[in-house]
Amino acid sequence: MLRSTLAAIAISSSLVACSSDGGGTPGTGGAGFGTGGTGNWTGTDGGPAGSGGAGANGGSGTGATAGFAGTGGVGGTSPGGSGGLAGTGGLAGTGGVGGGNPGGPYTPGCKPWTADCKGGTGCKTFLNSEANCGACGVTCAAGETCVGVCAETVVGSWPDLAFPGKDDNVILIWDDNGTDQVGKLAADAGDIVPFGVLDGTAKYFCDAQTRAAEGPDGAVYFACTKGHVYKIPPSGGSAVEILVATAPPSSLDKNIAVFGSKIFFAGSNGIYRANDDGTGEELWVKNACVSKLAVDPALSEVVFYCRYDNTIRVRGANKGPTTDFVYDREIPAHAESGLWIDATHYWYQRIDGASGAFATGEVLRVPKQGGPEEPMLDMANPPLVHLSVGTGGPYALQLVDQTDKHLRLVRLGSSGNHQLLLDWINGYQNSSRFLYVGKTHLVMAPNLDVVRVPL
Repeated sequence: MLRSTLAAIAISSSLVACSSDGGGTPGTGGAGFGTGGTGNWTGTDGGPAGSGGAGANGGSGTGATAGFAGTGGVGGTSPGGSGGLAGTGGLAGTGGVGGGNPGGPYTPGCKPWTADCKGGTGCKTFLNSEANCGACGVTCAAGETCVGVCAETVVGSWPDLAFPGKDDNVILIWDDNGTDQVGKLAADAGDIVPFGVLDGTAKYFCDAQTRAAEGPDGAVYFACTKGHVYKIPPSGGSAVEILVATAPPSSLDKNIAVFGSKIFFAGSNGIYRANDDGTGEELWVKNACVSKLAVDPALSEVVFYCRYDNTIRVRGANKGPTTDFVYDREIPAHAESGLWIDATHYWYQRIDGASGAFATGEVLRVPKQGGPEEPMLDMANPPLVHLSVGTGGPYALQLVDQTDKHLRLVRLGSSGNHQLLLDWINGYQNSSRFLYVGKTHLVMAPNLDVVRVPL
């Protein structure tokens, strides 16, 4: 279990935090501000459903106590039409920092992550150790690592590449004496489990710019350079080549996704499809380019976009091939990087430029059935290190200060209102390799250790 060591952070179900060096006014959770819409009286078979009220975000506490979650809006009712959906409850507020220490893991007068824990000995105690984790005397339990707070250690090697698998799995690749090892990690429990290797020609073609996906039977597929596709079978072992695409994409547009017994991958003319053993390759749908593709298993759809035309396109995964540019839906969207799918929205990034090692722009989302884009996060203030939209929700890892090794974790809220979950995570922009969200936990590697924390 994660154990918070900072007065400014609250991550329990009630989100209560304490401040030992100066109290302020407790924050108040925002109430659900919308009520359910009223059904249409004139509908012949019942009017359309009313709009649900949206819950407000909880207020941020300025001192001792965090704000509580807002209450959801009331569902609408009508004799003639369907009742409106209840509003969504607001996110809970986070506890504020009290008056003495401005809120970092250090003793005043010491550098961040150092403290004078024994008195009169100077700033000689490191606060990123298991013995003093985030504050003097906070000791991590066996099986926990200090990343600014005590977090569960995930046993396994530090990954070089990470990809989303099925059922909240993460597919990891790391180098082990010249052989690329492939492992699986469940976001919610367990250690990294070795699964197979990329060796020989598989390592040659898949060593850079690889994309990976996990099939429903647990097999793992790799889209590699020059159109080579490799597979590790469900039982594990060495990856074997199952096909070489007849029309490979550019070196930057390798993609692969799996639905049922079919694999989908990008080619020079659009999206291609083949059986999961590599046979039956065919052009499935034409598109000018395919910068990113994914499968939405909940709706049995393939979702994809081209970074140059500001449009997300969707087509049923079970549909047969077409020789034309035919889609089920075309949704205006400034998708240029990333693609995450939750129950109601597509998430992606608009890239405006660069600031140092980081992209500038916004994280956006758009309803699956189309509608206005919603800005969710400014990627530059502070810089975005990683984004993950998983079963447990959307989360972002941000770099607050590189010199102070200060990362923070936030949960993204609607209309850009966010909930600060972990502040003063000890990490670097270059060593932080991934962030993935499961149902109840997330896994990340802010330093050299892979750790798991509860949501």
